[in-house]
Amino acid sequence: MEQGARILFVPFNINERHGNLPFVENMDVQHAQSGIYTPSDMQFARDGIASECTPNVETVVVHDLDLAVLERYRKSGVVTHWADRRDDLYRVEYLGPKENRGRRS
Repeated sequence: MEQGARILFVPFNINERHGNLPFVENMDVQHAQSGIYTPSDMQFARDGIASECTPNVETVVVHDLDLAVLERYRKSGVVTHWADRRDDLYRVEYLGPKENRGRRS
């Protein structure tokens, strides 16, 4: 967020559940389930799930997102994870592109 990210795309895949994706090369013994998740706040779905596909089915998940509403609730919603984070316990540090790590300017 400090680097300007407005939305995150996070791949999910695990090989420990029963099921598979038989039509995807090298994924025939994997489990996957895609979804679009929102803050658990008043404006959004109660469980924070805007849309979710059926597990182990090759699917495209589609849902309308209003980035202005997400921004407004990120700053002043009932649930403000970023503002309420515990800096005394951990920090989030952007390392930059992998090829630039370890270089000093």
